[in-house]
Amino acid sequence: MFHDDPYRELKEIGEHITRDGRLLEQRAAAMAKYAGEVVANMENEVIYDGWEAKYETYTNPDTGQVAHHSKPDAFENATIVSAGFIPLDEKVTKKLIAYEKLLPVFRREYEQVPNADTVTIVDVESCIANVPYLFYMAWAPPGFDVNRAYEVGFYRFDWFGLIGEKNNPGRKPLWSPITISLFGNLSPAVLAPVYNGDKLHAFFEFHWDLVGLMSDTINRSESRLLVISDDESILIGINPPAQEATGIEGFVRGRTLQVEPLMLGRDHPAEVQELAKRVRARETGFVLRLGGRDHQVCTHYVPEILNGMTLVKLIEP
Repeated sequence: MFHDDPYRELKEIGEHITRDGRLLEQRAAAMAKYAGEVVANMENEVIYDGWEAKYETYTNPDTGQVAHHSKPDAFENATIVSAGFIPLDEKVTKKLIAYEKLLPVFRREYEQVPNADTVTIVDVESCIANVPYLFYMAWAPPGFDVNRAYEVGFYRFDWFGLIGEKNNPGRKPLWSPITISLFGNLSPAVLAPVYNGDKLHAFFEFHWDLVGLMSDTINRSESRLLVISDDESILIGINPPAQEATGIEGFVRGRTLQVEPLMLGRDHPAEVQELAKRVRARETGFVLRLGGRDHQVCTHYVPEILNGMTLVKLIEP
């Protein structure tokens, strides 16, 4: 189908990825704006009778700090958390009640945005609202300060440092490095700052399911295709024909627990590291031996989305 122009298929897939990525950026900006409007009115929320029945409490035995985590059936496929970093006073209680208003909108975004893996707000006081439901106490003890998640080595990048005023004075949605999410999926995020007046209140976040994105794009092709990120030459996707031809293993949910094995420039055979090196150098056409066979390698660069990636096609001469 694409034999006459081996790059045409790559360009069409690149357009698909760019279109979906731009939509994610636009929706993140809109959701951050909406969340900011809800946050601005928090002090006017009414603490209604029975709100606390929706929550379980969890105590850190070492510090005595108490977290409040919504019960699995409290909100339809959604979570609200006060992680216990600060006491649950009237102000924080009103914030949790305000976050209830976000959930129907978050749920709609989760259902309608292609390959949205999670829809989340995380604030500077370690309060969270998330669709779909996630039990945060499984990984964060009561009193966990999300501001320090990167500092203590919990996460690969600094959420608030990325979207804060110093790094992002334009207050735009920004892409995270490639990560494996708390759901165990290969799903980096686009984040947008949520401000209350001139003060950073939270970040809004869409995690993007790259497994789903690859299913919608390269996995539909009979060509041998890979997608490699600018970020550490991480293998975002490899379709079955390319995997069979090269022996390169892509992300496997439940088995690939860290991104390091997906970094093609590290701890891989020399030929795979050479592929990563030449892709990173923006070579658009070259011959390389992979999996015991020579391949004509064609590449197409997709800038900006996920901070840049390259689509790769392998053709046997």
